[in-house]
Amino acid sequence: MAKMGDDGAGGAGGEQKWPDLSGDIACAASLDAIVRAAPVGMGLVQDHVIRWVNQRFCELVGYTPNELLGRSSRFLYDSEQEFQRVGDVKYRMMGERGSGEVETVLRRADGGTVPVLLSSTYLEPTDPSQGVLFTTQDLSALRRLDEERRRLAEIVERSVDGVSISTVDLEVVYLNRACRELIGVPPGKAFTPMPLSRFLARPEHQEELERALEVVAAEGVLEHGTQLRRLDGETVDVHQVIMAHRDRAGNVTHYSTVMRDLTERRHQEAERERLSAQLLHSQKMEAIGRLAGGVAHDFNNILTAISGFATLARESLRPEDPVSGDIEQVILASGRAAALTKQLLIFSSQQDYSPVCVNLPTVLDDLSRMLSRLLGEHIELDIRSESSELWLQADPHQMEQVIVNLAVNARDAMPKGGRLSIRIAAKQMADEQCTHCSTSLTGDFVEVTVRDTGSGMTSDTLEHLFEPFFTTKERGKGTGLGLSVVRGVVLKSDGHIMVRSELGEGTTFSLLFSRADPTPAVVSRPSTRSRPVGGETILLVEDEPAVRMLAKRMLERIGYRVYEAGDAAGAVTVFDQVNGQVNLLVSDIVLPGKSGLELYRHLLSLKEHLPALFVSGYHEEDLASYGFSSEDLDLLPKPFTGDDLARRVRAALSRLDPPERTDP
Repeated sequence: MAKMGDDGAGGAGGEQKWPDLSGDIACAASLDAIVRAAPVGMGLVQDHVIRWVNQRFCELVGYTPNELLGRSSRFLYDSEQEFQRVGDVKYRMMGERGSGEVETVLRRADGGTVPVLLSSTYLEPTDPSQGVLFTTQDLSALRRLDEERRRLAEIVERSVDGVSISTVDLEVVYLNRACRELIGVPPGKAFTPMPLSRFLARPEHQEELERALEVVAAEGVLEHGTQLRRLDGETVDVHQVIMAHRDRAGNVTHYSTVMRDLTERRHQEAERERLSAQLLHSQKMEAIGRLAGGVAHDFNNILTAISGFATLARESLRPEDPVSGDIEQVILASGRAAALTKQLLIFSSQQDYSPVCVNLPTVLDDLSRMLSRLLGEHIELDIRSESSELWLQADPHQMEQVIVNLAVNARDAMPKGGRLSIRIAAKQMADEQCTHCSTSLTGDFVEVTVRDTGSGMTSDTLEHLFEPFFTTKERGKGTGLGLSVVRGVVLKSDGHIMVRSELGEGTTFSLLFSRADPTPAVVSRPSTRSRPVGGETILLVEDEPAVRMLAKRMLERIGYRVYEAGDAAGAVTVFDQVNGQVNLLVSDIVLPGKSGLELYRHLLSLKEHLPALFVSGYHEEDLASYGFSSEDLDLLPKPFTGDDLARRVRAALSRLDPPERTDP
């Protein structure tokens, strides 16, 4: 203890006033030990002058005993008003009951402050002049705890989930804002405690509540769904978590409930279903956009040959010839087919799921030509089936979409080329686990395995693979919808999907479907137009033999000399053989090996200002990947007629702006 007589710092205050215990050494030693061990600051003031303090008080305010003893306690307060307030409260309470308590803030030596609870009593109740003993309890931790409680209370009050507190007697004593809104307490109106039974939607829910509380008492928490009755009598579905809170003796003191209005969740589920339909539709748009060019190219080549040769045959007949009418019907039919092909290029619409008994090998066989076009010539496609008949229940159009989406995904994983293999086989399973659906599979299945030699995927990518809008492609290259739609279609077909992949090792998708038993416009005739003729030399490059033969005959019949080739390499050879004596290049854009555009650039390096007319069955947007732009180059879409070809060739040779294109 710091004493005035020990350190000589008594100053004007005189000697320390302390009980004389010198006659009882043991008692004095005990008192000294108690004061030193006290967890609170202690001291003695006489006429507002500090006469004695313990070490804890020095630590609390940051001063040494020499800096405190003999000084007025006023310097520990920030203001005279606070000093007077504390004195007034303290001395009034001491006069009434012998001791007084007041909260205040003391100033520390480092310039900071410390909140304290100041407790005071007279040293000698019969002689107040002997001084006042005081203790100071540091309230900093309590203030922090109060602030933390306030923050937590604010968080609970502002939570988007409803929170309620009930007594063990099942009286609801607190509802946060969300819960008040949930049960219909009018805004601004205080909640009045009421029995929990008031919120039960139906009488039978009383038993349900009792059983729930039994579980909560045993396990501490229960999560379940139920219905509540609002104050206006309406019912609302909620999902709630009930928790029991206990005292140190283990007795339940109250219950708290966190609840969420399922109305919003149901709205979200409805929205999710709507978005799922949009995902499917959007994926159709993307898939059809990618494959329609290849499909249309095949159809347009065929239609070009059909309509072209039919036109040549009609022109060789007299109008009164009976066969002329039959050929006219062929031409009209091919025109209608051309219109349908054009629609395919821009068509994409919602489609309901309509499962039928499907022979999967037939579906793959029908898709093979389209897939080859879709993948491109840099990817080898290998499709095999162990049987010609493997039936399952599915929507054939959506099953095609599944295969196409997986093929597109594989293609994008092999930008430099590779191999895509598709296998179809029957598979018997006996209590085998599906790795992605945690389902035990037993029975006869049809397995579709789609394996590529692409870049593969990381484990993190595999974890998110089927999430909508998840994509590893760069911005603008993919929507992230393909595989989520694949999974959706497979699940709707009561199928299962599994995937294996490693970086650099490619990816394998395995689809399992329950095996099923097999269940066995008028187009007007185009007007006759004057057909331009010529005598120039044309280099014709077309990989489809029938279309090449047709175009050559059309051009030769109106006076042109035509050299032909089936690919870019052959065209260069012919060009060299005729010493470049070519007035016009007429070429398909998509050719085996080099494209028609690459061929044209090469020929321009050999013969400057060589004009060109390009033909293609692909849509212009699909040709953009080959570097084609209709603003710089002239395109004649397939199918075309002899009149179309003659006019466009003449325009190109004349180096005039080509006439406005007209679709057949």
